Amino acid sequence: MKALDDIQDAFLTPQEIAHVLRYKTPRPVYNAINCGDLPAYEFGREKRVRPDDFRAWVESKRKRPSLSATSAPAVSLRDLIDA
Repeated sequence: MKALDDIQDAFLTPQEIAHVLRYKTPRPVYNAINCGDLPAYEFGREKRVRPDDFRAWVESKRKRPSLSATSAPAVSLRDLIDA
């Protein structure tokens, strides 16, 4: 049934997410789901995550430059060449 295949493809299992992130076990994924950090759906005892929610969660984990690193004085390429 095509519609059911599309629905199944619309969700990721914690095991699939763990595989993508190269975790040895899916435990960190379950921890993120259980603490509410990673949105998930529960179908019976099974948990599933929408790909868009997974992407947003991964993006939220990106490290940004600290404020102190961005407040350093700017140095131009010309200053480095002339030095």
